Amino acid sequence: MLFNWLTPTLPGSVCVDLFAGTGALGFEAASRGAAKVTLVELSRKAAQQLLANRDLLKAEDIDVVCADAFTVLNRTRDADIVFVDPPFDLSVQERVLAELLPRLRAGALVYVESPDHQAFALPAGYRLVKEKRVAGVIARLLEKTE
Repeated sequence: MLFNWLTPTLPGSVCVDLFAGTGALGFEAASRGAAKVTLVELSRKAAQQLLANRDLLKAEDIDVVCADAFTVLNRTRDADIVFVDPPFDLSVQERVLAELLPRLRAGALVYVESPDHQAFALPAGYRLVKEKRVAGVIARLLEKTE
């Protein structure tokens, strides 16, 4: 579903996955033509696995950063697409969107997942492009409007 939404904008894009985990979103973005993908993962063990997978796939367009997502988002510039899919128990989606907003250019897309029982306010400066509820999860595609 997500990559059907992103198909027109992925080729040549710069993507950042702030909570990479397994790296599925970032690796898929790279496989569909993203020019550069940055995978951010706090867990050293998971980051090492991401590096091993990147090397195995010879995915030179993927960078892996072992760091806190908030540290990296404060350095984020020129991203076309940002993935925000944190562990749901963190409940940081609203904070991430607010802190990310001034670092994005107008028209940048942000994909956000949250559990459907976790309401959060959409900060000013974003517009909802797409939304889908599936198996207890709300997936939203947002666009920066300012």
